[in-house]
Amino acid sequence: MGSKALFRAGRVAALWLGLPLAMAATSGGAHAACHLAQVAALQVINDSGTPLVKAKINGQDVVFAVDTGNARTSLEMAAAQKLGLRLISAPGGMRMYGAGGEINVHQTTVDLEFGGAQAHHLDLLVVGQPGRDFGFAALIGWDLLQHWDVEFDLAHHVIRLLTPDGCKGDDVAYWASAYSKAPLGWNEMYDPEIKLDVLLNGRREQAELDSGAERSTVTPEAAAQAGVTPETKPEDQSYGLGPAAISVSTATFKTFSIGGEEIKNARIEVADMFSKDTYTETGSLLRHQVEDLPQMLLGADFLRAHRVMIATDQRVAYFTYAGDPVFDLGQARAAPSPATGTQVQAGPAAKAQDK
Repeated sequence: MGSKALFRAGRVAALWLGLPLAMAATSGGAHAACHLAQVAALQVINDSGTPLVKAKINGQDVVFAVDTGNARTSLEMAAAQKLGLRLISAPGGMRMYGAGGEINVHQTTVDLEFGGAQAHHLDLLVVGQPGRDFGFAALIGWDLLQHWDVEFDLAHHVIRLLTPDGCKGDDVAYWASAYSKAPLGWNEMYDPEIKLDVLLNGRREQAELDSGAERSTVTPEAAAQAGVTPETKPEDQSYGLGPAAISVSTATFKTFSIGGEEIKNARIEVADMFSKDTYTETGSLLRHQVEDLPQMLLGADFLRAHRVMIATDQRVAYFTYAGDPVFDLGQARAAPSPATGTQVQAGPAAKAQDK
């Protein structure tokens, strides 16, 4: 579900920093010197797919999606229309791109409540296609989330926003004595998104940690470079925020590795998510491909199969395997066969096999 914006104005995150969030002190766990202050605990209301939380817009009850792959916290066009919001042109000639091509961008002003926070007269982007309803009103993007450590504890239906004090490393993974970890990279000023390296059949590729993507997805180019051909024809279709439908197939990778965790016989969706992400420069008729797009989206299925701490100051993700299928294609959760089923070879913390 992630998006990339060009010519953007960096106003949203600054507004959020001033919110009067209630803070409750909690213990950091393993190391006494490490203290994690809980800024907010977002209660997740769904059991699968992109995590959803309750919120209010102008006093009306709505649902928000927590989307680490979305560069900007924004409202959905269909929800803005239902709420009767007044839309104006996006600031500064902003253009946004994501799965399915260039995204319509407008702006509106709302009063907003979620996770114990309130903001009045808040300017937010409005994105997406008229008439396309994803079932939630807004996307809580990485421009907002990056100001805290973010813990995805989806097995217990909660996402915690935390402020670390005196934490130097693995002590933020307070729930486990052992863990896997992966270094992260992002650019706060120009394109807030979480990037990390993964191995597909031993070949290094760049992935984006995208809770807004219901399922993890690999581009056809990355699959081909890993020596893999899709097993199914691209018959199914899905949509991102862009206008174009995306054809989806599946492929099996002998190994998928991240941060010391290895998954064998990983069956993952394959889709040409970003082929429509092109633009023309002023004074030119030539179309250019948007650069620096990920070769994989590591989606909500991965996050639901793990407990994950995104330690923003450290630029590290700590995670432990929770026991569910890592790449959930919607099949029944029966034990996989040894020959073809997805298997997890744990990092130091994940001791169970995929179920």
